[in-house]
Amino acid sequence: MEIDLQELTSTTGELIASLHEYYLYVVAALLLPMLLITGYKLLSPYHVLSRKYSHLDSDSLDENTELAGRFYSDAFRFRCRQGSDKYRQHIMGHFQFFYNFHNQALAWIDEVVTRCNPHRPSNEFVLAIIGSKQIGQLFSAMNYIDGLSSSSLEPGSPLIAITRADAIELWSPREKTAVCSLCKTNIELHRANKHNGMITARLHARLKSNNEPINMRLQFPEYQYDTEQGKLQQHDIYATRNYQAFQRWLDVNTSRETHEQASFDGAVNYGIEVDFGISAEELLENSNELLVSLPYKLKTLEGHQIDACFRSRVRHLPSSTATEFYIAMCSGLGLVIILENSMTGKIHYSGDAGWMVYENQRSQIIASPCQQVKRIEKHISRLLKENNLLTWPLHSLVVFTANTVTLEKAAGKQPLQCDVIKQESLAEWFDSNRHKHEPRFSKQDYNHFALLINDKQGKYQQSFKSIA
Repeated sequence: MEIDLQELTSTTGELIASLHEYYLYVVAALLLPMLLITGYKLLSPYHVLSRKYSHLDSDSLDENTELAGRFYSDAFRFRCRQGSDKYRQHIMGHFQFFYNFHNQALAWIDEVVTRCNPHRPSNEFVLAIIGSKQIGQLFSAMNYIDGLSSSSLEPGSPLIAITRADAIELWSPREKTAVCSLCKTNIELHRANKHNGMITARLHARLKSNNEPINMRLQFPEYQYDTEQGKLQQHDIYATRNYQAFQRWLDVNTSRETHEQASFDGAVNYGIEVDFGISAEELLENSNELLVSLPYKLKTLEGHQIDACFRSRVRHLPSSTATEFYIAMCSGLGLVIILENSMTGKIHYSGDAGWMVYENQRSQIIASPCQQVKRIEKHISRLLKENNLLTWPLHSLVVFTANTVTLEKAAGKQPLQCDVIKQESLAEWFDSNRHKHEPRFSKQDYNHFALLINDKQGKYQQSFKSIA
């Protein structure tokens, strides 16, 4: 049998060329996903921000106002372009700061963009509010008609009402400063008429600057923004709902001191602040609400599982926000720092920085309350060390108070920093963790600790009834 060497050489060459081309396709198919993933990590808005602010912390935001302005501006643009879900997952879930004000600022950006839809607020407005260090409650479903002689607002311009410590401010989302600042006393809202589906009302108030009376006309639109469907829903009933919602908002925010003002009566010691105890008189007020609250639950444990309880705050100056927590003195256990959380839904908790929350077919990532309460524990530990109270053990605990919450422990990369329980298990937790060889607190210990955290008025004496 004769072999044609020329034909064999040609066939072999074609085979090699085919195999070479095949391997090129295989290599390209393997490399393409890797290149796409790498390109996404390099060019996606989230990864660009995470690299740009990889070393950002609370101290740098407080000390460098220019850096803080750039960061919040970028976060605001990300929220406007990418939507609430991606913002919550990639920005609020990724950037977790030591001082809670900065976390609240990120959450407020999401809230204000959502509430102001379809009128997008300006970047200057967002920076002005955050820069003031007071992020109060807001209301946005209303428009301006007339009544402010010094204002350049046109009829129909959207208005945003924001609470301050001693005033109610009205803002246009396109302005850099407040349109006006109103005294919290003697604010009245009166419905005028309904026209073309919208409700017109008159707001009677006094300017905070000179106490002059004003009579402003407001308009409440017949639409609401549906966050689940991501679009405006229009109906005549929404105008009535918006008007009633603003009436309730005024009732809540003008009939008593705002949370920010009421929270800062005490002095600051290592960032720890105590302004009131859990008194019986307080529990009698609004009893229907407080009977299921954590303060009421802790009050019922005094003299049984615990000896006394303080309600305290940690804040960072000059920020006017604070993280509230409780300190329980428990003979047979030590000092227990309790952080309350009122979230609902199914919560997967672990030692990681972010926890997954599932509710109403939606999911979000929240900052770990365990890591937050451990930071508070460092403040308390420093205070005890400086005062030679090293024999008092410190424990941390996260308590979820909602009846509808479900807790499931997840497998995280880091070990869990503290116990996580529901409020209904609080007494059982104290009973199971107390030991005979732990410290026994005396009334002198109680008075000493109260003095350390600036309890100057002796408001807690009545709560230490179990110690004679």
